[in-house]
Amino acid sequence: MLVLMLVLVLVLVLVLVLVLVLVLVLVLVLVLVLVLVLVLVLVLVLVLVLVLVLVLVLVLVLVLVLVLVLVLVLVLVLVLVLVLVLVLVLVLVLVLVLVLVLVLVLVLKWEPARLRKMPLPALGTLLTNTMHLWLRSEVKANEHRTALTPEACKELLGEGYTITVERSPEASTKRIYEDSDYEAVGCQLAESQSWPSAPKDAIIVGLKELPEDGSPLEHTHLYFGHCYKNQGGWKDLLKRFHAGNGSLLDMEFLTNDQGRRVAAFGYMAGFAGSFSALDVWCHRKLEGDKPYGALSAYPNEDELLKYSRARIEAAAAKNDGRLPRVLVIGALGRCGNGACDFATRAGIPEANVLRWDMAETKVGGPFNELLDVDIFVNCIYLSQPIPPFITEAMLEKEDRALSVVCDVSCDTSNPHNPIPFANKSTTFDEPTYQVKPKVGGPVDVITIDHLPTLLPKESSDRYCHDLLPSIRELKNMDSNPVWQRAIKLFEEKKALALA
Repeated sequence: MLVLMLVLVLVLVLVLVLVLVLVLVLVLVLVLVLVLVLVLVLVLVLVLVLVLVLVLVLVLVLVLVLVLVLVLVLVLVLVLVLVLVLVLVLVLVLVLVLVLVLVLVLVLKWEPARLRKMPLPALGTLLTNTMHLWLRSEVKANEHRTALTPEACKELLGEGYTITVERSPEASTKRIYEDSDYEAVGCQLAESQSWPSAPKDAIIVGLKELPEDGSPLEHTHLYFGHCYKNQGGWKDLLKRFHAGNGSLLDMEFLTNDQGRRVAAFGYMAGFAGSFSALDVWCHRKLEGDKPYGALSAYPNEDELLKYSRARIEAAAAKNDGRLPRVLVIGALGRCGNGACDFATRAGIPEANVLRWDMAETKVGGPFNELLDVDIFVNCIYLSQPIPPFITEAMLEKEDRALSVVCDVSCDTSNPHNPIPFANKSTTFDEPTYQVKPKVGGPVDVITIDHLPTLLPKESSDRYCHDLLPSIRELKNMDSNPVWQRAIKLFEEKKALALA
């Protein structure tokens, strides 16, 4: 019985052990199941997180796409707006151009072809009713005159003109009026020789030649061009105007309806030329063969006459009291009148002043009578070929009285120069050169081409007074006959130069 009970106990123990094992196994299984469930939950959570991240990324991408689309739409809208604005601007410009053309055509009396021939200043004035004058400084040595005085500038400024005046600091080319005189009346000052950079519609005003640098001339220039009578270099100068599309209003050829020049330095040129010739004659009587020195400007006529009278009196004393005989050709013109006036005012008797003009020269030269006077002053305006007045061969005469020739006309490079041996220009620094025939003694020749600057103030005042009425009409350049003739002549001469 005991054994049986032990066996039963053992069986119960084993059963209990098996139950415990089974319980443990179940617990383990349950734990594993829980772990798996947890892992699955974690996996699901991760999957959900990834899904959320992907959704967010997609949302961001969509937002960016939408932003880009909006930006592109805005850009396209702006481009369309700009295009529309440009189209409107172009339409407005075209409308304005059409209106402008219609206005110009109406103003020009239905002659639009004339627009092509109008200098830029004329067009500018037509459109704005203003005119810009630019008074340049001179480059020719000893040139002190001016085409516009401060008083004239004051009047023009009062009439609506704009005036720029270049400073003239160099002593050898210093303008007779101070820069401050122009500034005081309201002119704008600019640096010397700055005119190439002036506004293209400004008229550049001067007297003597421009720098000979070959550069194209883009402005309208008002000055003495010395290129319409086949002078040396005339074609080159006119080609410079053509290259720059500029134009020349030559002061020498501004004429009224009667063909007379509206303004000229002629009287003062003859006045100064007569002085120069008489002074050279005096020098030879007083100083013999000693070289004649430089000329310089005088402050006024009174000072010039005072000096000359004393010189003539001293020279006559050394010439046995005999005063020179002076023959002036062109005596009835402005220049000749000035030459004769100076001679008589300086003390030369009227009987010693021979006044020749067309009546005395109509038979044609040469004229042997020129050899019998002491001084010959040529004051003609050469407009066509004529026989010479005197030749170098004629100077070969033992008893010749002629010793001084002053060619005020100074057509030294003109092929029709009536004084063939007066073929090179002299200057204020070297006023004369000598022609030396084998017999009869040397002849002093004066060919200064800007003699009026010997009296710069009187010359400037006289010239500006005569020129001012025409300057006032520059605003009406397209219709004023003086300026229309000047423009037409320029076009004709330019065409010849380009042919």
